[in-house]
This record gives sequence, structure tokens and C-alpha cells, in this order.
Amino acid sequence: MMLLLAAFLPCQDGAAKPITKLVSKIDAGMNAMLKGAAPAEAFKPWPVANADRAPKIVEEIAQAGGSSLSTLGVEFDLVFLKEGKGVYRVRTVIYASENEASFISFRGSKTESTSGLALDTFADHNAPFRETADALVAALKAKDASKLPVADAETLVKLMPNQADDIRKEVSKTAETLKATVEEFGSVSWDEVRIRLDDHIFVVRDKEGAPKGMFKCEWEHKDGKLHLELKSFRPLEK
Repeated sequence: MMLLLAAFLPCQDGAAKPITKLVSKIDAGMNAMLKGAAPAEAFKPWPVANADRAPKIVEEIAQAGGSSLSTLGVEFDLVFLKEGKGVYRVRTVIYASENEASFISFRGSKTESTSGLALDTFADHNAPFRETADALVAALKAKDASKLPVADAETLVKLMPNQADDIRKEVSKTAETLKATVEEFGSVSWDEVRIRLDDHIFVVRDKEGAPKGMFKCEWEHKDGKLHLELKSFRPLEK
């Protein structure tokens, strides 16, 4: 019970905190793009894939009444290997703002997957991903759920009011799956960990701060570099 309760306690230095340094820069780039900056300049030093989609995306956001956006969640997984074979995967969605980070989703399971990138891939401006992975692994090894705070459901509901019921169910489930993952991880034998990134989701707001939709990007590794790929905007259903 104490492990479960610890997941809800405030944590100033949670395992996902390092990612906030990167998120603040990406959010600034997104808002610069909305104001007309070219993606290559807005997100520098990150290369941008599908940059030619930017004008249409900016137009769609404006038509929906959006004027700013910020990170809602980052899909951040750890894949653990033993002698080159996949043995365990921790799947998370991190809710991150400028000053704090917590988990919308957190669940582990056995796997044979070897996907993901070596930790050494994440250096320089990508170092916050490596720092987050290191802190997350340390918390799992120590069975320290106080470093793995669950996101506040009502904060998320304000950002996505049309998905209120689903959000409350997901966050409630996360408290249970986080507890189970922390306990199960203690029996996992591994000698390598990799990071697998996927979607980076943003909430779009109007001038009054009301949510207007969701914008999705994806993190991709190609040509030896980590790219941010512009994907699509989805307005809130009326």
C-alpha cells in the first residue's frame, strides 16, 4: 500500500524531471513556428522532417482558434536486453511542463523486442533523454516509487475535457500498473537498456487558454541524428 500511495505524493525531483529541459525548448520552437518561423530555424539544433507541412498545420491551428501550444505527453519507453535479446520493456507517457514531469501511463511487460537506441546516442541537446532514462532506471532498481509520480487526472482533464472519463480511468490504472512494474522489475535480469521514443503530443490553446485541439509530432532517428517529424493537428470535437 505504501508503494502505491507514494506514486501520488508530490515529487520535486522525479525520474522524468530532466526531460523538462528539452520540452521547454521544443515548446518554444512550436510557438515560434506558429508565429511564422521556418521549422529549421524554430527547432534548431534538431532537424525537422516533413517541414513542408508547416504552413498547412499553422493554418489549420489558426482556423481552429489556436494561438499557442505546449507539450502534453511524450511517449518514452525503455527496452531492456540480456546478451543482445529483449527481455523487458517499460512503456510510459510522460506529462511534462516547464517545471515538472509525471506519468500519464506507466506499465512494464516481458518482450523479445530489441528496438530502441543505445544510451550513448543521446548526447548534447538530446542529453535530457539520457538523463531521464538514467533516473528512471535508478528508481526502478531502488524500487523507489516516490521518484515515479503519477500525473494529476484533473490537470489533464482541463487540457482535454472531451476525454475526461478516459483520462480518469487511465490515470487510475497507471497507479496500479506502476506499482506492479516496480515490483516485477526486481526479478528482471538485464545488461543493456535502450531508449525508444515515439509520439510527442501538444495541446493547442486559444488566447484565453482554452484547449482547441491536439498536435502530434514523432521522434525519429535517421542519418545518425534524432529528428522531430511534424505530423498532424486534430481539433477538439464540438
